[in-house]
Amino acid sequence: MQAKTDKVKKRYKVNVKRKRKFDIEGEQDLVSDMVVILKLANYTNTQIAMICGISRGQVKIFLEDGNVRKKYLALKEKLPQAALDLGRQYLIEAVQAVAHVMRTSTDDAIVLKAAGELFDRFGIPKSSKIETTPDPSEGDGDPMSDPSLMVKLRKASPEVQQGVADLHEMFMSGVEQLLGKQEETSDEPT
Repeated sequence: MQAKTDKVKKRYKVNVKRKRKFDIEGEQDLVSDMVVILKLANYTNTQIAMICGISRGQVKIFLEDGNVRKKYLALKEKLPQAALDLGRQYLIEAVQAVAHVMRTSTDDAIVLKAAGELFDRFGIPKSSKIETTPDPSEGDGDPMSDPSLMVKLRKASPEVQQGVADLHEMFMSGVEQLLGKQEETSDEPT
C-alpha cells in the first residue's frame, strides 16, 4: 500500500530545481503576478515554486525583475490601507450584530453586555456603579422596575426604542440641571 501511495505522490511532486518553459503567450505574466501575490502572503520561494510549478531560481528571477519588484512594493504599501478599509466594513456589520442582540435578547445580562460593548467601541466611558438598597417601608413605586415594561420596549420598533432613549436623555439632563440649580442655591450665603 505504501508503495502505491509513494508512486502517486511522485507523479504529482513538483521539481523545484528544474526550470520551466512558458509556451503560452501571457503565461509568464500570469505566473509573475502569482509570485507577487504569494510573496505578499509571506510564502517562501520554495512554496511559491511548488504552487506555481516553476523552479526556485525562476521565483528569484521574477522577484528581482524591476517591474515585478515595483508591483510588489506598490501592493505592499497599499495593503495596510486596504486592510483598514475592510476592517471598517466589518466593524459596521459587527455593530449591527451587537445591536440586533441587544434588541432581541430576552436576557437582561446579555442586553447590558451588548450595550456595554457598543459604548466601549464608540469611546463612551462606563459609568460607575453605585449600589443602593431600597427602603422596604417606601415600597417599590418605580415604573421602570416593572419587567413587563422592559419586555414591551424590547419588542418595540427601533424608532420607538430611539424615542424612549431620547426621552430618557432629556429626563436625565433635566434632573442634572435641577440638581445643579439646587447646589447653586445651597452654596449662596444666607
